[in-house]
Amino acid sequence: VFAIILAVYLLFLNHPEGIVFKSLPDYYYELLGIYVRIRKINNIHRAKRSIEDITDPTSNSINVNCARIRAAFVGKFDERLALNYIIQGERGEAKRILLPQELIERQDLNNRHPKPSIMNRLTKMFHMTDMVEMEIYVDINDDII
Repeated sequence: VFAIILAVYLLFLNHPEGIVFKSLPDYYYELLGIYVRIRKINNIHRAKRSIEDITDPTSNSINVNCARIRAAFVGKFDERLALNYIIQGERGEAKRILLPQELIERQDLNNRHPKPSIMNRLTKMFHMTDMVEMEIYVDINDDII
């Protein structure tokens, strides 16, 4: 479950302009590309079903995953600080992460030696395990699929 949550988070970090939930089908291939790079995929059909569920505007899956992301950050930080890191926006409008782009370091997901901090720390975060400090590195290749 955490891999899909992390993939959703990275998708939104990659789109500072925000994403309207009704437009999520437009991001299907990008999200699938992020997801398969994060998770060791044995069954591509299962991965596609997971992404179809997230990008289906009639499904509540995106809201559930955004709520999990919010809970992970609010559980670790003061809510005022957490607001910079969570996916937020008004109903029917683009949802986005307020973290300024200049604070995000991008790295190619195809790199076999990525900075360990992003996957380890966000994985711990979304598993709700203890974490003292968090550095945000975004492992997104600009030309995913």
